[in-house]
Amino acid sequence: MPPTDALRKLVAFTFEHHSRHPDFIRLVMIENIHHGAYLQQSDIIRDLNITAIKELERLYARGVELGEFRSGISPLEIHWQISALSFFNVSNRVTFSMIFGDQLFSTENQSSLRQSVVDLIVRNVQK
Repeated sequence: MPPTDALRKLVAFTFEHHSRHPDFIRLVMIENIHHGAYLQQSDIIRDLNITAIKELERLYARGVELGEFRSGISPLEIHWQISALSFFNVSNRVTFSMIFGDQLFSTENQSSLRQSVVDLIVRNVQK
């Protein structure tokens, strides 16, 4: 798959995965409240997550090599941006909806928002 298409698919997948697994987001939020106390006890958590970064590194390097992506971006930063936008959609849904209304959380608007997140990340990386 061409790098830009692969990145689009990755971002859309992450957005959807977070939306389908709100309990995962809640667990991460709770772990942050506890300053990572339980993560520090895990010997395998970094190994489990390094795979995602390695794959993104390969995708990004291929995109740079093919002239689709601009150079000088950290794949870890790209991962952070994807996670941040996908995470917020779930983590702040209740408070965001109470303050601004829940129109962004209809099926149609979530699809539109997902596409906006995909476009935002891709435009940031593209040459």
